[in-house]
Parts: sequence; C-alpha cells; structure tokens
Amino acid sequence: MDPNLMGIIGLLALVVLIFLGIPVPVVLFALGFFGTLLLKGWPMASMMVNRAVWTGLADFNWSVVPLFILLSVLVAECGIGENIFRALQRWILWSL
Repeated sequence: MDPNLMGIIGLLALVVLIFLGIPVPVVLFALGFFGTLLLKGWPMASMMVNRAVWTGLADFNWSVVPLFILLSVLVAECGIGENIFRALQRWILWSL
C-alpha cells in the first residue's frame, strides 16, 4: 500500500476515533502500531512497542513512586499524620 494513502487514511481514522470518544493516547498508539505493522511488518511493530514500554518504565524517576506509596501507608497506619496535623493546627492557631 502507498505510504501517502496510508497517511491520509490514518489522519481520517485519527479524527473519527477521537470524535468517537476514544482517548487520544490510545488512538495515537493504535494508529502508530497498525501503520508500522502494515508498512514494515510484525518484527518492526513489536520492536517499536517493546522499546516504547521499556524506555517509559526504565526511567529512574519512576523508582520514587513505590517509595512514596510505602511512606504514605506507614504514615496512615502509624497515626503519625494525625499527630502532625494536630500539632500544626495548634501551632498555626497559636501564632494568629
């Protein structure tokens, strides 16, 4: 299939799918995947998905999310949050 024709079909599909209410990231992923699948074949399309998932999840910044969740669970279970809130409330009201 001609790449120009596929581009035009892809743009039309993009507009139609967005107007149907499908989230934009899902539409962009699907059109990119199926376009690559039709133009380059299965090995290239699967490699594209693997690389996108790996580069998104292998970022060091994501390592703080589990630690943040663990800390919030510890604060909630130990009751430290209530004590800190009460102390700050007294301190702020006292200073007024």
